[in-house]
Amino acid sequence: MSMKKYRRLNVRKTLIFLCLTILVYHFSMFKLTGAQPLQGVVIPYEKTPKVIIDGRIGVNEYPYSYLNRETGITVYWVHDGEKMYVALVSPGRGWVGIGFGPKGVGMQGANELLFYVKDSTGETFSSDNYGEGHLHFPDTSRGGSNDIIKSAGTQNESFTVIEFIFPLSSGDKFDHDFKLGGTYGFNLAFQESADNFVTIHTKRSSSINVFIEPKETTKKVTTKLMIDLPRSVIIDREFKIKASLLDQGGKPVPNATINFFVNTTFGGEILIASTETDSGGEATLTYSFRIPGTIKVNAYFPGGKQNNVFLDKCNSSKRVVVKTYEPGFFTGPRDPLYNFGVWILNNPHKVHISINHFLDSGFPLETLTPEKSLSLGSIIILYMVIFSVWTTFAFVFYQIYRIYREGKK
Repeated sequence: MSMKKYRRLNVRKTLIFLCLTILVYHFSMFKLTGAQPLQGVVIPYEKTPKVIIDGRIGVNEYPYSYLNRETGITVYWVHDGEKMYVALVSPGRGWVGIGFGPKGVGMQGANELLFYVKDSTGETFSSDNYGEGHLHFPDTSRGGSNDIIKSAGTQNESFTVIEFIFPLSSGDKFDHDFKLGGTYGFNLAFQESADNFVTIHTKRSSSINVFIEPKETTKKVTTKLMIDLPRSVIIDREFKIKASLLDQGGKPVPNATINFFVNTTFGGEILIASTETDSGGEATLTYSFRIPGTIKVNAYFPGGKQNNVFLDKCNSSKRVVVKTYEPGFFTGPRDPLYNFGVWILNNPHKVHISINHFLDSGFPLETLTPEKSLSLGSIIILYMVIFSVWTTFAFVFYQIYRIYREGKK
């Protein structure tokens, strides 16, 4: 092998080693927990619903509501054993739709019900559709019927409200057949401005499970949700969020879906995860934030049937301060060594660098882990890790420089 090829090979190996070192260092510092699908929505039963189909939602008109965070659409509904009474509040001024089907339903085979309020006249238009592939067609065009019993809508500059009545079992082969006590799927979509049924949606949700409450479920139990999380955390550093669900007797509620949301910088909230409570009624989530600031974390239980009892919905929220620091040379907000230096500069009165202090109580490094402290041994290990990483970087760059100089000779 020639000297040039040998040097070129060494340069490649060194660069690969450098990239691997950077990747290991980067991913060892943080991990972001992914979101999971939303589930656990209920259509409650009322013998005589109080709903008036007029495009306006009155106080106590619907016993249940659900806000879909993916689309911003709020659904209000109830059923009387034969018909469902539904209200949709869309953040757009175009069409809004809801699709029904089996659990996990997408567009294919869905019973898509679409509505819009015409801007110029205020008239409400509706269409009972069937999904085929990524398209939908009116039931009437396939030999079916439009089974929307009644609908009405209103809109203003910000949102559209639609109310309608639809049979649980219409007999139309293009409509979905709902059984009391069954669990099905539905999805939501809306168009920001188009008053028609052909313009593609602005936003569409994933499939959500919905439980049709049976007639015999008459006993309702109130629930209480308590969320627990640190008052402050460090950016890109994992922490625990715990939610505890209790019934009205103070007993834990197991196997219940808890949805976790956080507020966003552009307004509203976003779903980050859905987890089930354990035998002690606790749902735990490991999470980390990638932006600084004061963030509200909201835990939400949508209600549901359990052991022939209908559990009412509830929620609980707390705010957490996400801390970060301005990056310095060769350091950044994820570098514990930099955070340690900032802590010393900001808290000189707490720094007691003496042998006796270290031996007696350890060094109170509050910034690294809020409301906790690190021992002297932990600090030494921390220094050794950071020193080793940057020593490796320096060695690699020095080797590259040597190979480069030798190549010029």
